[in-house]
Amino acid sequence: MSIRLRFTIALTLLGLLLFGGYAAVSYSSEVDDLHNATQREILTLGRSLATSLGNALRDRQGADIDETLRALESLEPKIFVHVHDIDAHEIAHSKGDVIDSAIEGSIEALARRAALSARETVELATRASSTPPR
Repeated sequence: MSIRLRFTIALTLLGLLLFGGYAAVSYSSEVDDLHNATQREILTLGRSLATSLGNALRDRQGADIDETLRALESLEPKIFVHVHDIDAHEIAHSKGDVIDSAIEGSIEALARRAALSARETVELATRASSTPPR
């Protein structure tokens, strides 16, 4: 095997290694950026909904809560909103959301954890039943 062939193979492998490493680091950075952007968007949506729904709860206007949830569902049907009181009992939820007992228990546990810690929590998860049956 000539020196030129060995040198060519070595440079090719080194180039593939460098480009592969850069691609892996870039991909990881992009995933983190997308996750952080999604979390910021969800927190912004949650804070604005908390303000409007909090005012509706304070004024005992349950119809306003249902109207807000219907409007949000018509804009983005894949976003499911659950409204809980301070004791983590559900007050209202998006009508298109199909809830089984396992999901309901985990949602109540998340609401209880958020109420006890007095912190906003964001839980990004994919569900098999994320699209309602038509």
